Amino acid sequence: MVTTINACKTSSQRVDYIASTEFEGQASSLASDVELLLSEIGSLRRVSLKGKELYSHGMGDLPVLSREQEERCFRGMNFLKYRIDQLQAACLRRNSKAKQAEIVKHQQGVKTIRDYLIYSNLRLVISLVKKYVSPQLSFDELYSEGVVTLMQAVEKFNYLKGFRFSTYAYRSISRALYNSQIHLQQEQAVVMLDNDQRVETAAQPDRTSAVSETWWSSRREGLTRLVQRLDRREQLIVRARYALTPRGTIKTFQTLANKLGISKERVRQLEQRAIQKLQSMATEVEMA
Repeated sequence: MVTTINACKTSSQRVDYIASTEFEGQASSLASDVELLLSEIGSLRRVSLKGKELYSHGMGDLPVLSREQEERCFRGMNFLKYRIDQLQAACLRRNSKAKQAEIVKHQQGVKTIRDYLIYSNLRLVISLVKKYVSPQLSFDELYSEGVVTLMQAVEKFNYLKGFRFSTYAYRSISRALYNSQIHLQQEQAVVMLDNDQRVETAAQPDRTSAVSETWWSSRREGLTRLVQRLDRREQLIVRARYALTPRGTIKTFQTLANKLGISKERVRQLEQRAIQKLQSMATEVEMA
């Protein structure tokens, strides 16, 4: 009963899907094929997965999908999203328990196909992650980034263009992992530059020490004021990631994730959001 109520509450939210003219013209045959596809996936999950977690680090037992299998899965998933969108629009006009139950059924079908697509491409994620692992970037951190990107790729992929999903996912994941590497290098460069500037300031003659201390003090005070305008978690993350704490040590994503009780990917997202806010605030100050 709770699930049905939830489906009704979300009926005003339009579903994002890849539209196709065959959804209307071949609805009956597509519905039959989707039912068959879900049955086949269910059998594979029972035989192959054996209770394994979807995002475990194991290579998995599901084979790599062919072009035809990829297209069939994406067509089926988007057809179910199309049906959900149609049913939700109908719910707005006239509430119906039957429609709500059908929405829930299709939502479960979308999840089943989506998970199957994700699990079938974990080998790709792992093979790419291995190329970027380093002492600074752990396998777990990169794997998390790769899986999140894979999930996003599944949602965005347009199967109607005729490309292989594996090719699309390969490029998306490679770009995300490369950006993680560049992000780390930029952080290291900032830390090195900051350390060099501190050494240079400390080595200056006494006659300029008062001026440099005043200069650094004003910069620290300005940055502190900006950071204080962030929310509590963003303040903690920025201070820890950029050595703005009294001890001046940089904290890893994993350390902050453990402290805040969230994932490393979420810490990275919060850091990026905080930096964007600081850049925006700094621009406003300069223009004022």
